[in-house]
Amino acid sequence: GFECHLSCLFNVTILHLEYRLCPEHPLPASVDDAVALYRALLRNNILPSQILIMRDLAGGGLSLLTIQTLITRQLSAPRGVIVLST
Repeated sequence: GFECHLSCLFNVTILHLEYRLCPEHPLPASVDDAVALYRALLRNNILPSQILIMRDLAGGGLSLLTIQTLITRQLSAPRGVIVLST
């Protein structure tokens, strides 16, 4: 898929998060999943400067909510956020 293409093109590791979806799991479940992964990366010595968050379509909104939650919880922000729309 798209992530594999980016991984090869830029020689980077990409993690694809399968987060809980609405309506079975209302917000903030999906944001909590993203924040949990982010915290796990930090615990495993991955620096915020090494992390980009990227999603498309409705996931783009999730990315922005995730950043807002990280800031609210006073966690270091990632290097960047990429939000795509078609």
